[in-house]
Amino acid sequence: MKVKPINFIPNKFTLLTIMLCAFSAFGQSDYYWVGGTGNWSNYSSHWATSSGGNIFHTTTPSSNDNVIFDSNSFSANNQTVTLNADNESVGNMTWLGVTNTPTFNMSSKQLMVHGSITYDPIMTINSPGTLTFTSTNTSFLISGGHSQFLSVNGLGNYRRLGTTIDDALGEAFDKTAKLLGIEFPGGPKLEKFAEKGDPNKFKLPKPIINKGGCNLSFAGLKTAILRITKNINSEQEKYDLAASFQKTIEEILYIKSKIAFKEFSKNKVLEERNFIVAGGVAANNGIRKKLIQVSYENNFKPIFPDFELCGDNAAMIALVGLEKFKQNKFNNLDLSASPRLPLDSSAKFLKGPGIKL
Repeated sequence: MKVKPINFIPNKFTLLTIMLCAFSAFGQSDYYWVGGTGNWSNYSSHWATSSGGNIFHTTTPSSNDNVIFDSNSFSANNQTVTLNADNESVGNMTWLGVTNTPTFNMSSKQLMVHGSITYDPIMTINSPGTLTFTSTNTSFLISGGHSQFLSVNGLGNYRRLGTTIDDALGEAFDKTAKLLGIEFPGGPKLEKFAEKGDPNKFKLPKPIINKGGCNLSFAGLKTAILRITKNINSEQEKYDLAASFQKTIEEILYIKSKIAFKEFSKNKVLEERNFIVAGGVAANNGIRKKLIQVSYENNFKPIFPDFELCGDNAAMIALVGLEKFKQNKFNNLDLSASPRLPLDSSAKFLKGPGIKL
C-alpha cells in the first residue's frame, strides 16, 4: 500500500465508566461505496445501503455510521474516491477486501473519525489530508468482576488505561460486608451500615494510591478490614467500620479518577468531556456523589444510568448483541464462553502478587 503522510489529530473525547462496556452508537447505519470513481459528497450515486446495492442513503455518513469499501465498490483499476468536502465524519471505516487497486484522495480535507480505520494493502492513499480521530468513550469498570479505566473508540475497540491488580471493587464490597455479618450480596446493605457510622473512626490503607497510574488495588484494604473485625465488639463499631470503608473507597476512586482524566487527555484536544459511570458499584450513592464531584472539578460531564440498570447484566449483554447485530457481526454457535475476555487484548496482564507498577 502506498501512503503519503497524514496528520493524525485526536480531537473530541469522552470519558466513560461502565460495567461490561454496555454502551452503543445509537442510530448507526452501514454506508457501502458503489459506482467506482466519485466524490464523497455524492451520496445519491455512491453511498448504498447494502454491498453493491442500488438503494442509496439520503445523506453522507455521520459520526455513528460504518463506512465500507469492499469487492463491489470498484469495477476497474485505479478508480478514485475523492474527499471533496471538509469535516466529513465516519464512525468506523474499512477498505478490507477491495479490488482493482483503488485510491483514496483526501485532497487536503479533514475527515473526522469517531471509531477506527482499516486499510487494504492494495490501495493508495493520496494526501495531504487530516484524519481527526475522535474517541467517543473511555471506560472505568466498577463491578463485582471488573474495575478498569478504558478509552473506548467504538464497539469492540478499547484501550485500557488502568485496572485492578488484584480484587475488583465490587468483590471488596461483598467480602467486607460478609466480614461484618451482612448476607450476600452485601454492597447495598453495607452502604446502609455506613450511614449510621463514623467515617473517621478507623484509618484504613489506600493501596498503590501514589503509584501505578490509574491502576487499582483493594486486596490490602480487605486484609485490613479482616484484621479489625476480629476485635469488633458492638454493632456501632460495625457501622463505624462500614463508614470508614465507604469513605476510603470514595477517596481512592476520587484520586485514581483524576489520574485517569490526565492519562486520557494526554496529547488530545478535548472538545467534549463525558464521564459515564455504570456497573453494580455505580449504584452506590456515596461513590456517585464523589465521582460527580471529581468530574465537575476536572471539566468532565458525569453520566449515570438509572439505579435499576447498574447491575442488569442481561440488559448490558443484550445491548451489545443488538449493536453487533446492526453491524452484521455474528459468531458461530460453537463459540465458547469466556468469563474473563479482555476488552483490550493488547494490554499487559496485571493480576496477582509481585506485579511491578
